[in-house]
Amino acid sequence: METKIIQDYLSQVLACDVSFYPEELSMLPFFVRRAFLFYSGELFSKKVYFLCAKDNFFEKHSIQELESTASVFNDKLSQVPVFVFDLLSRQERLMLIKRGLSFIVPGTQMFLPYLGITLFERIKEKRVPPSVRLRPAAQAILIEYLSCDTLNNCTLTQVAKFMNYTTMGVVRAANQLDELKLCRLRSDGYRKALVFDSDKRMLWERAQPYLRSPVKKVVSIEDDMIFSDGSWRYAGEYALARYSNLAVSRKCYAVHEKTFSSLLKENHIVMTDSIGGGVADIQIWSYLLPPDKSETMDLLSLELSFQNTNDPRIKAALLDIKENRQW
Repeated sequence: METKIIQDYLSQVLACDVSFYPEELSMLPFFVRRAFLFYSGELFSKKVYFLCAKDNFFEKHSIQELESTASVFNDKLSQVPVFVFDLLSRQERLMLIKRGLSFIVPGTQMFLPYLGITLFERIKEKRVPPSVRLRPAAQAILIEYLSCDTLNNCTLTQVAKFMNYTTMGVVRAANQLDELKLCRLRSDGYRKALVFDSDKRMLWERAQPYLRSPVKKVVSIEDDMIFSDGSWRYAGEYALARYSNLAVSRKCYAVHEKTFSSLLKENHIVMTDSIGGGVADIQIWSYLLPPDKSETMDLLSLELSFQNTNDPRIKAALLDIKENRQW
């Protein structure tokens, strides 16, 4: 968000001209620095820090993380931060107000309780979520490139063979990636090839609004002997524990939805009546990357599989992985 939009809004509704100054604030935790851009300014003779969300914050984060950010900010700088969002739903607005968190949505809403300011205009009932999510095949192709540096400059036929997809499935996936500007399609007049951005970190960030959890369902099974040959990959908390200090003993396997149907139909597995019963869990995935030497699912897909978690243990483990990620 451009600071001028915030300045114009403050000038319009408070008759107050605020100059914005970029701040680094390197002492703050990584997850805070990743989610916001920092600016300082003077509002009614008080220095104020404005934390501008880089994207649709609540698409990826929880209200608890916002509370934690405010607490960390207060502890480190003894200041009450003002969060700035492009858009908030009514429910999100009420959650912020209930917790006394200061925020601004330029042109729509302002809540600054420590300054005694509350203003709401033209409140929208819903925050419109991104209408586009990547097809499973498109997401798998993108993550295969990001994880293993493969598929770049490959023809669509080569991609289909490598990923074990149909040619038509790859064509649809490639077209979607191209439309969302997550790759380019290069043609020599006869064949089309995928060309990805060499800056993987930026590509991953750009793809965030379109990514989905690969996990469609979780079930528990009475016996896991079918998975004892070492050809199946671990998922869930059991996989995450291999890259962090998370302590987990219950196994969890990733199985493609088509494979799961076959295993069930051929009586190779028997599901329990409820989640957590039996000896292990199965996560039914919408895609799996081609096999490699790893015992777990790739780390990017593993991270996406925890999109909706609020467990602080898991969030801490994921944060460790993100901070140690080498692109």
